[in-house]
Amino acid sequence: MSDLLHRLLRVGALAITVACSGAASSTATIAPAPSDVDADGVQMLFPSAPGASFRLGTSDPNRTARLVIEKGTTATAGVDGGIRFWNLPSYPLAYSSGGTGVTSRLHIQASDAAQQFTWRTQRGFLAAPTDLKNQEFTIYARVHGLTDLARAMLTMKVRGGGHSANNGDLASCVMITVAPATAPGGPTRFGKELVHPDYDYVRLTPRFDASLVENQWLGIKMVSWNDPTDSTRVVNRLYLDTDPFERASGRPRNGWRLYSEYIDVAGKSSGRYNTVVNWGGWQTTMRLDGYRSVDFALLSAREIVPPR
Repeated sequence: MSDLLHRLLRVGALAITVACSGAASSTATIAPAPSDVDADGVQMLFPSAPGASFRLGTSDPNRTARLVIEKGTTATAGVDGGIRFWNLPSYPLAYSSGGTGVTSRLHIQASDAAQQFTWRTQRGFLAAPTDLKNQEFTIYARVHGLTDLARAMLTMKVRGGGHSANNGDLASCVMITVAPATAPGGPTRFGKELVHPDYDYVRLTPRFDASLVENQWLGIKMVSWNDPTDSTRVVNRLYLDTDPFERASGRPRNGWRLYSEYIDVAGKSSGRYNTVVNWGGWQTTMRLDGYRSVDFALLSAREIVPPR
């Protein structure tokens, strides 16, 4: 970890956190002096900034405000040693882009507002000024039952909106994937889906040897921030922790390492798109394809202070 990042982690700042629980209501609280771990013991790679945030904690994801499990699929609680998690089965899907398969998706709507805009009409946000923009999005995941290697991947989507056959422009999102080492698209890619269901994918080079492996826990963080020194650039990174838990206690080990990176630049084509995605998003999504189910734990997303 760089000296700059160490200094950033020590920066004192106030963070406004939206407290998410099983109740339908929420309260805004001022966080205490920031530390390098959150309330779950998960390392915060970048300090929190004022804005909306979400942390599942010990809440039931089936009954948590601002968290939507697609298709109303029920998550089931499980225990692995000291690790407490939820198992989410996949559901069958006819893909808008063609073909069939299985998928599961968790949607965080952290700002608690309705989407108003698309990537063409956005005002720096899609729903409200409190939408997640510069953000650190975290999940611990373990996948089971590979069904389709060609589609198999876990995708972290940020800055986006709803996906609709009636208005494709609502999607407005970017993403980074982690996949099996032998996946046709490689183990990690950057993606852009401004118009649903039209994707651009850019294959990325992993910084170290890791991939999505069945029945093995993997800590995953997507971090995205607008470059404060250049308004035409957005940095998108994927960090992994390949041995994420102390099994007996369930505590996070916090061995995060930068795995892949894509710099999104205004005017730089990713295929069909050359618009830099620098707005705040109404929806933040973990999407899994090509597996029968996923165990997940310690889901969170929060606004961060961009590094300089």
